[in-house]
Amino acid sequence: NVICMLCLMDEKEMVRFAFETFDTSRSSLIEEDEFVELVDKMAGMSEDPDKVRKALNVLKSDDWPGALTLDGLLKVHEEHPRLLWPWLRLQYRVQQTVLGAAFWKEH
Repeated sequence: NVICMLCLMDEKEMVRFAFETFDTSRSSLIEEDEFVELVDKMAGMSEDPDKVRKALNVLKSDDWPGALTLDGLLKVHEEHPRLLWPWLRLQYRVQQTVLGAAFWKEH
């Protein structure tokens, strides 16, 4: 059931899933330590960790609000799509393994 749900999610739902996964405090915010954890995990899954870690520049900018809402993470994803690419690639690999990616795009 979980694999099926993962395969059926669109990109925005995958960002929401990442948000819920890394909001370990369940505060409905990704706080600085949670964001650092998210970036570290994504960099560990990435073929190019330096590009993923560039998203940490958000933390160093004057624009960092101290925490991200889901809308904030969606905006970060739009501006830095490589940040969550490893997360999205995981979904694609599962789709390919289970019935093929074409099957999931049709459903």
